[in-house]
Parts: sequence; structure tokens; C-alpha cells
Amino acid sequence: MIQFDAIELFEVDMTMCRSIVTSHGVIGSRRILLVKGTTAQGVVWSECGALSLPTYHYETIDTAYLALSEWILPRIIGKNFESPEALRLEMEQGINGHYFAKASIEMASWAVAALARKLPLATLLGGTYSRVPCGAVMGSYSDADPLISEALQLIESGYQRLKFKIRPSDDLAIFSRLRASIPSSIQLFADANGSYSDSDDTTVLSLCNCGIDLLEQPFKKDEFLRHAIIQKLSPIPLCLDESIESIDHLEMAAALGACQSISIKPGRVGGMGPSLAIYRRAIELGVVPWVGGMFETGIGRSYNLALSSVIQGHWIGDMSPSGRYWLDDLVNCRDDIGMGGGLAVNYSKNGAGFSVDEAAVLKLCIRKQKIANKIPMNYSN
Repeated sequence: MIQFDAIELFEVDMTMCRSIVTSHGVIGSRRILLVKGTTAQGVVWSECGALSLPTYHYETIDTAYLALSEWILPRIIGKNFESPEALRLEMEQGINGHYFAKASIEMASWAVAALARKLPLATLLGGTYSRVPCGAVMGSYSDADPLISEALQLIESGYQRLKFKIRPSDDLAIFSRLRASIPSSIQLFADANGSYSDSDDTTVLSLCNCGIDLLEQPFKKDEFLRHAIIQKLSPIPLCLDESIESIDHLEMAAALGACQSISIKPGRVGGMGPSLAIYRRAIELGVVPWVGGMFETGIGRSYNLALSSVIQGHWIGDMSPSGRYWLDDLVNCRDDIGMGGGLAVNYSKNGAGFSVDEAAVLKLCIRKQKIANKIPMNYSN
């Protein structure tokens, strides 16, 4: 049984160890919403992947905080659920959307279920892989030399896939130079985050011929037909990210031929259960899935790592050690790329497999709230 006796929300403000330039702007810090759940099995933590502004997705930290404190948590606190799926269905009743908010609770419920069954989370999910290859996310560059320099350093560190952010103003020659400068065995992705418009078809097709292996989300999330037109003409796979929030979206994309791959982010689709369902259906449809990331802390990354123990295929996902983005993380254990490349999946510790540095959380906290016995309680930091 899964029962949350109390849930605390902590919003922390964290500075990244390097700024990332994307089509939406420069990301140098992140407001991050954390969830701490108290249960009979022990304390569990999870992370809401929503961003501060509605650039990647309509949800933000503020909408998630509101949805959780006002609608979702009062409904589930103190109530028994037989499974994470039962809890998810309860959150769906009368509350449309808000998948990032719901996912933070759904994922925490998987950690509770793992503790109750005395299993590591990866085992409960059905994981079989002991190590997950690493893929780094790089910002957009206007000059090829620093891009190539960073790429070579990452490859030397053990990364087997590089994904760089792109904007319509980028010089396509940079990407050809990058491909010529790195080993052919290194997967090379470009991620547009939906920044190209219907007048950019020629540019997008030119990008598909620059030596990259995969192009992620060139057009806006609802432009399935335009993605299908380009996928038909492209020599490389298109990957949909923002466009896929459910199995229905996947079915539509596959029927139209809008992509050959999808990025699965648990927060975007509502949690671990929906992620696994989308993964299984993607395999049936011949669409290659991989696990994406939202620049999470070690808390959110631990859930992604457990999910990656199930979802692995031809394309390498967004998994990386915490030190790639955070000088000081919120978990007490630090990971790194091991011998032969990749991060080790936890199969030795029950639950989500990490412990949180609560002193660090409180130090960085800018807002918090506790919900217990269905009564929200605000208290200052």
C-alpha cells in the first residue's frame, strides 16, 4: 500500500556550473521544485522538472506549485493506494494536464512501492541494464572552435553521445566542422526545441544533411504534419520531444510518419508508469525511444537513471553525472562516468537509491510548504 502521511514542497534556487545557450535564451541557474514525502516505509524525495518560464512547456515551477498545493496533494494525503497506477488515476480525476506536477508525486509513489517491496527502483520498473551510456547536452555556439574543443573534452571524459542546442540563426557550417572533428562512433544530435517555422523548411533539410545523426524537435509541438513532411525528405531520423505527451500523440506521430524516434521525459508525460507505457508502444510501432532530461539535480536524475535501465536502444539518452551541470548537488552521493563509459544503475539499495543532503536543500530554499492531513500549512524559510 502507498500512503503519504505528509508531503513537503521545497523550491530551491541553484546556480549551474556552466550556462547553456538555447533557442529560448541562456540557462545559468534554475528554480527547482522538490517533493519530500513521509510514509510508513520511510521518507522519499522526487523532483518536478518544470522550468521557471513557459518556454519548453506550458507548465512552470509556479503552476506546478499551485497545482500540487491546492488541488493534487489535498486529494491524496492520508489516502491508501494499491499501486502507483491507482494513485495516478486518482490525480487524473477532474484535474486536466499539469503532468509535471503529477509526475513528481507519481514518481515518489514508485519509490514508496520499491521500499515496500524491498526492491531497488530499477528492479521494480523491470530494469535489466546495469550501466547506462552517457550523453551530454551542449549549448548553442556561434563559433566552431569552442564547440569542437568542448566536444573533444567530453568525448575524452567518456561521453558517447553529444547533443547541441540550435537556433535558426546558427551557421550550418559549424555542424559540418564538428562532425568532421569527432570520431564517427560518437552519436551527434541537434535539438531545436521547436524554434523553426514553416518558412524554414529548406534550412531544416540542409541541417539534416550536415552530418548529424538525429534532429530533435525542429518545429513546434503541435506541428505533426510539418514534421512528417520533413521526415519524408530527410536522410536522418527526426525525434519528437515536446510533441509527445501521451500514447495518443505517439500514435498520431507514427501514423503520419512525423518521426522515427522520441525522447521520453517522465515529467512531461506524467511519471514512470506513462513513460513505460509510451516506451512499449513505441517499440511496437517501430519508433526508437530514449530517455531525455531537464537539467535535473541528482534527485530527478536518479529516477531517469532507473528508467534508463529499462529504456535503452540504438540512441543514447541525456544521462550524465551531476558534475556536468551542478558544482554542488543535493544528493549525498556523487556519480561519475565509470570504466568503459556510462553510469552504474543502482541495484544494491532499495527504493530510489539516493539520500538527500537536507541541509543543502534548506540553504538554497526560497519557498516551502507542508501538506498533512489534507490541510495545507504555509511556513516561511
